[in-house]
This record gives sequence, structure tokens and C-alpha cells, in this order.
Amino acid sequence: MINVNPPPRPRMPQTFLRDREVNGYMEQLQTIIFQLYTRSGGSGDAMAQALQDIVTIFGELTELDELRPLINKNTSDINGLLLKAFKLVTVTSDYTTGPNEVINCENTTPITITLDPNAKKMDEVNIKRANAKVTVIGLIDGKSDRIINIKNYSLKLAYTGSRWIEI
Repeated sequence: MINVNPPPRPRMPQTFLRDREVNGYMEQLQTIIFQLYTRSGGSGDAMAQALQDIVTIFGELTELDELRPLINKNTSDINGLLLKAFKLVTVTSDYTTGPNEVINCENTTPITITLDPNAKKMDEVNIKRANAKVTVIGLIDGKSDRIINIKNYSLKLAYTGSRWIEI
């Protein structure tokens, strides 16, 4: 912790010094102020300590530009956490997925859902079978095609940039 000086003791007017009751009261106030200063961490300079911590972590930085790559990386990480908007699609026949879709399969006869061949990294699809059998066409977790045999089962998939994975 970086130390700073305690609060200065104000000079009491001569009139106060002559009056024992006022003098005692002023001494009590000074004691209370010093205790508050000590208990609230007043003996340390939080801003100076924060700067010292940054220097310890990142080393001496001479330019703000040296921080920009770190800031940009963190911004990128944070932006990756933003919520996605999903489009709800109800289908009754064969369908090819788009990015970030929830597909509600209301088919009465078997259908196929083909995974987007032009998917982008972080695209997601959720395919829910309501009635008849649904076959999902595409490479999922290294295996080709997936059949949803169970009524009301939901298959949630994400694209890694090179392949679809079940999540």
C-alpha cells in the first residue's frame, strides 16, 4: 500500500484552548477523525496503489498505445459474449438451416433438415421434433447425419468454424 500523510490537526483558536470543556471536545473530534481515517484505509492512497498494481502486472508502460492490443483483445472477448438473436422457423417439409435458428418441426411425415453448408463460426441451430421423424443431414461430432426418433426431442448444435457439434 502507498502511504499518505494523516489528516492535519487544525490549529485551535486561543479562545478554545482556554476553555477546558471546548478543548476536550475538540480533542475528541480530532481522535474520531483520525480513527475514521485509519479504519477507512486512509493511510493508503487507493489510486496510487491501483497504478502500482497495473505497473506490477503489465510492467512499465510508456505509452497508452502499448495497452491497445490488450484492450482490443478484451473487447473482442466481451463482444463474443453478447446475446444472439434467434429466428423461430416452423417447418412441415424439408428445410436447410440458416444462422441462429430455432427450427420447430411440425411435420406429419418424415422430413430432412440440412445443416447450413455456409455456416459461420459460432452459428447455432436448435432443431425440435414435434411429430414425425426428422433426419438432420450434415457432419455432427464427426458422424454423418442424425435421426431424431424421440417425439419432442430437441437437438442443439453449434458451428465451430470447421464442424458442427452437439451442445
